[in-house]
Amino acid sequence: MSLNIQLTFTRHKTLNKAKYIKCYLKPEQRRALIRDTSDQASMLYEYYLNMVSIEDNVISDEKSAAYFGWTVDKAKRHRITLENAGYFEVDRFRGVGRNGSVGCVYLIGKEAIADHSSKTKKI
Repeated sequence: MSLNIQLTFTRHKTLNKAKYIKCYLKPEQRRALIRDTSDQASMLYEYYLNMVSIEDNVISDEKSAAYFGWTVDKAKRHRITLENAGYFEVDRFRGVGRNGSVGCVYLIGKEAIADHSSKTKKI
């Protein structure tokens, strides 16, 4: 049985208030994440949390591999571990028509994935 992981957000007043958000896990949340995945997958998860504060950032295996000094295959393996454990998901969308927008939504955390899934099922 896994514990619910809740993110803690801290907004820093001295920095850009509109864009900088520091996300971190409490020790018991980090232990639950490591227990469900692995220690390196938890490092990747926290890297994804830090990427939340960067606007229009594309999360890719290549970028995370370069950040940690890993191979792309290793970053992909740990991302898939997070996806299989339910901690990370990418929801890709494509708009309708010629000028339809294309993009994706990064869902980080079990609660975010469950909340997004329940909202998309209603539509």
